[in-house]
Amino acid sequence: MRQVLVGLLVLPGVVGGAAALRAPTAAARADEVAAHASGAHAAARLTRWLSGRFVTQARATADGTIPAVVLRSCRVTLPAVGERVLYVERAFRGADGTAARPFDQALWAIDPMGGPGQVRVRQFALVDPAGARNLCDDPGATPPAAALDERSGCALRVHAIGHHLRGATEGAQCPSAVNGARYATRTLEVHDDAIVMADQGFDGEGNTVWGARGAQRFTRTTPVAE
Repeated sequence: MRQVLVGLLVLPGVVGGAAALRAPTAAARADEVAAHASGAHAAARLTRWLSGRFVTQARATADGTIPAVVLRSCRVTLPAVGERVLYVERAFRGADGTAARPFDQALWAIDPMGGPGQVRVRQFALVDPAGARNLCDDPGATPPAAALDERSGCALRVHAIGHHLRGATEGAQCPSAVNGARYATRTLEVHDDAIVMADQGFDGEGNTVWGARGAQRFTRTTPVAE
């Protein structure tokens, strides 16, 4: 974080002949540094807790059984996008326990914010998702930044709350055209042993037009990354 210190500025025509714009006090600077450090710590923790393999339970519905979903996430190196970038894919789990073709693939850039324990998660769609399939098996095959499309308005604001992190997209800013939707929302809660996530799409009148009822809990099946 860059910090600009403004020294004494003399302005004519002010009562007393001058007005002083003082630099931030040492305490204020210390608070700012501490807040940034807290945000950086939260970003590092979120990156570690999101990395790995997770799985949901199969669910029975009136229309049949929804298979379990496997979520895989791994860190990739993309300095042009950010210091902490994750490739995230979700796929239904087959009868043999392996994941089928992914139905959701994205890159998440995790950035510390100015407030204490605050993090922003920017989301990027892949121009060629098929080329990134199973990327966690070969992190060296990271797609170039030019092959990414940032989903404007879809960033999540995440806060450290006790022993977990929680966040969501903001309002109706994340566009979606799936099933007649106008916008989409995502909520996220991350623990060291699980990810709880809910995605929904809404039409212009605020009616839900796609998305699971309630959040999905993805339970960790691999150790937390060091």
